[in-house]
Amino acid sequence: MNKCINCGKDFVNPETLTCKFCGTKNPEYKSQEINKKVKEEDMSDKTNSDIQDITITPIEKNINTIANVILTLGIISFIIIVYTDVFIKVPYEGITFNLSGFTTALITLFSSIIISSLMKLFKDISINIRRCLEELRK
Repeated sequence: MNKCINCGKDFVNPETLTCKFCGTKNPEYKSQEINKKVKEEDMSDKTNSDIQDITITPIEKNINTIANVILTLGIISFIIIVYTDVFIKVPYEGITFNLSGFTTALITLFSSIIISSLMKLFKDISINIRRCLEELRK
């Protein structure tokens, strides 16, 4: 199938050269040029240079660092809570399992994972907004 010069979709009928989606009549040489460009783009290795063309600001670096610190502290505190609150030594009974300590440990772990993920999401949104702004200015 050929790509439409108007909408870029693969809905061009090769016999009539009209797009089934938007109805645009496509000249044959244009559709062949578009197909060549698409094939060249597909064949080329897409690197992160296109993604990294926008520099990351210090604020975004700080947000990423804080997110990593929160995740690391959450995992460390999970391990500490498991060793101190989940398995408790009771005199004359031995070691017992404490369900409230286990739920506290899981809540700590999941909350640190969620907060870290949200901070990284906000960082990525910020980068994408700046990239869109740069594209609109061009």
